This record gives sequence, structure tokens and C-alpha cells, in this order.
Amino acid sequence: LSETNYWLSINYQTKKVCLYRQSCKIIQILSTDLYMIRISKPIVREVDRKVFLVSYMSDNKSKTEVNPNGEEVFYATTKDYGQYLTNESSDCFVVGILLMAIKLGQDIECDTISEKLYYNLVHTVIPILAQIYGGKEIKIHCKHLSNQNYQAKAVATGCSLGVDSFSTIIDHIGTDCSPSYRLTHFTYFNVGAHGDKNLDKVKESYDNDFKLVDAYAETKKIPVVAVESNISKLYEGFDFNQCALIRNMSVVLSMQKLFRRYIYASSFHIRDTSFSNKDMHYQSPFLLPALSTETTELINGDPCLDRVNKTRKIADFEDTYKYLYVCWKELIANDGLNEDIAKVKDEFLNCTRCDKCLRTILTLDILGKKEKYHNIFDLKYYDKSKDLYVGKVIAYKRRETYYQEIYQLMKETDFPITLKARIYTFMWTIYKVIGFGVNYRWLRKIVGKC
Repeated sequence: LSETNYWLSINYQTKKVCLYRQSCKIIQILSTDLYMIRISKPIVREVDRKVFLVSYMSDNKSKTEVNPNGEEVFYATTKDYGQYLTNESSDCFVVGILLMAIKLGQDIECDTISEKLYYNLVHTVIPILAQIYGGKEIKIHCKHLSNQNYQAKAVATGCSLGVDSFSTIIDHIGTDCSPSYRLTHFTYFNVGAHGDKNLDKVKESYDNDFKLVDAYAETKKIPVVAVESNISKLYEGFDFNQCALIRNMSVVLSMQKLFRRYIYASSFHIRDTSFSNKDMHYQSPFLLPALSTETTELINGDPCLDRVNKTRKIADFEDTYKYLYVCWKELIANDGLNEDIAKVKDEFLNCTRCDKCLRTILTLDILGKKEKYHNIFDLKYYDKSKDLYVGKVIAYKRRETYYQEIYQLMKETDFPITLKARIYTFMWTIYKVIGFGVNYRWLRKIVGKC
């Protein structure tokens, strides 16, 4: 500043830079953000038979002499697929950090981003996520916009072996599927579904589950693309479902040279689309198209089916009798959420104790398909615990979408509800109103035998 009676004041709490005059009157606010997330130009490197796509993320605050390049963020895959890692743009890193940047109110600066993605982020994704999660409509500053098409050819979907996953697979492997939408690859990502804590255990769980996924993929003669990332460490304090969609889609965008179409299995019926800040999957019908690029089209799989009807569909698919895998036990154990479930011995593929196992086998029971799954669910335990869980479903049907769907199925099929289940419903309702947490074993003792 040329005149000595002007000076700059930096407020590190409000992150504002203000221009003052000698009278102390504020002349102008020069900046509303002191810090900006900077994403370095991605590079590809090979380490120990794996290929990494790497960038460094930093801001003015964290970039120090100790860590001059910022935090390293990577996506890693096997040598077979390393050639498809896309370092020509920062698309995957921008999408990967997007929600955290919005929550922090920090703009993003990068070298190159796909033009289509940039347009949709600015005009659709950022305003919507800022409204849903209570953040700021940040800006993206880039040196170059790219409309390059890498002429990718693969059509892929995630192969978690769950209900949503199998429902999408069924639709896209048969001869009745349009040829250009027929699956050529499965994927299996490690970005938080196995937990965000105890990362050594998370890695072990991921590796063990991958063996099952790979075994199933071999039966269909479809290769599996495995990708791991440390993007989870950027989302400490977030529940996985709050950001699962953008974590997974950031991985897909790291391999645009491979994926022409990626079909992401829906978690909810499209009629349930909402601005929920608890689960980003509620926004998948409009977020997925907006996260697509000139090369890679992101598609919502089975958006017109709810979980009950997906279960009905897969129950006639013989592959599921051996490979259906819905269990949350590993996630619960890795994040230390429930000791009782974590200690269950692995006698069956699915623990039949966690909520996801119970709602799945209950749905199959109502549909009359339970016995087909006797090799992978502990049906003896389920039969003993069914009344307790039916009571929970009825008590919480207005709070939880999945419970509402199961309750409607009970009514449609005249599923018998025992006196004991009705007593449990009353007990669940009481505890719900009071607000206490409920231990299954304790509640079962309270009610006793009817």
C-alpha cells in the first residue's frame, strides 16, 4: 500500500482480511477465506507391485517446513490396472475432498479438472451439499479445464455381495441386458466400508472379504478391479454413510481410462430421495449424473426398487444361496461399536446378530425363502431372536425406511406376529420414548418367556 495511513488486519478466527484506514474505519473486505485447499498435480508411481495415483493436499495453514508438500492422498491398485490411473486431471481428488471442503468453507485449487465435472460441481453439487450439510458454497479454482475423452470401454459395478449389489449384478449380466451396459468388470474398494478406525484390522477385513468377492467373480468369469485409498483419513468425525457416495465415486474417477460406465447400486427407492444429512445415498439419483465426466458415466442401479423388492428378486438367484454377504460384524468389530456381536464365532458367513443380517433374514423369512440360506445364516439363532427383532421393526417403523418396508411386507403377506413380539414392540416403544439405549440380551431377560 502506497499510503502509510492504511494497513491490513488479519483475523485468524473469522478468516477475514480487512483494509483499515487511520480512523480505524473498515474500507473493504478483501477476502472471506484466508485458507484454501490446494491439490497438487497428480503423479503415478509404482511401489511394491502396486501402482499409486498420488496428490498432495495442503492449505496455507498446514503447509509447513516439516510437511512442505502437504498431506499425501493416494489411490492404489494392482499392476494389471495401473495403466488406467488418470493423472491428467485432479477429478478424483476434488470429488474426494469436496464435502470436507464445503464443511470447512475452504475453496479448492487444482491444476486441471474435467469441464463437465467442473460445471456440474459449481452449478449443482456444491450448492446442494452446502445446503444439506450446512456448509459454504465454495469455489473451485483451476488452471485448465479439460474435455478430453479417454475412450474407456469397461462397464463395472461394485461387488460387495450384498442385496443391492446382487440386484444390480442380476440386471447387468444376462443376455437381456443392452450390450453396451453389460458388465465387463466388478470392483471392490477400500475407502471406509470396513471402518475408519483400527486401520490394520480394516485392512485385514478388506483382504479377507476380497477373497470371497474374487471367488464369486471367478464363477462368473468377470475380473475384479481392487482399489485402496487413504481418503478416509480426511473424513474423521464423519459417519461413513454421510460421505460414502463421494468416497466411492472418487475412486471410480481415479480410473477414467478404464470405466466407460459405472453402475452404482442404489440403497433406497427413488421416491425416498431427500436432503438427508445422515446418508448421502438419498441423493444418489441426482448426484451421480452430476459427478460424471466426458469419459465416465455414473449410473444409479435399480433406483425403482426398494430393499424388500430387491431381496425378493435376488431370492430366486442361486448364486446368493452361497455368496450373499450382508454382515456388519467386521465393521462393528473394527470400530469397537458392540462387543457382543464382535465376539460371535465365524461359523456362518453372516453373523445373524447385527441389524443388517437380521433385517435381511427376516425379509427372506416373510417371503418364504429363509431355508434356502441355511448354509450362510444361523437360522437356529434367528428363530430364537425373531420375536425380539420383529418387535423392534414394528416399534421403529416410522423412524427407519427399511423397517417401514418390512412392516408393509408383513401386512401384505399376513405374516404372523406372536404375543411375545407384541410385548417386545411395547418394550421397544417405551425405551424409544425414554431415550435409553437397549441391549438385546437385557431386553430379552426383562420380557422373559411368554
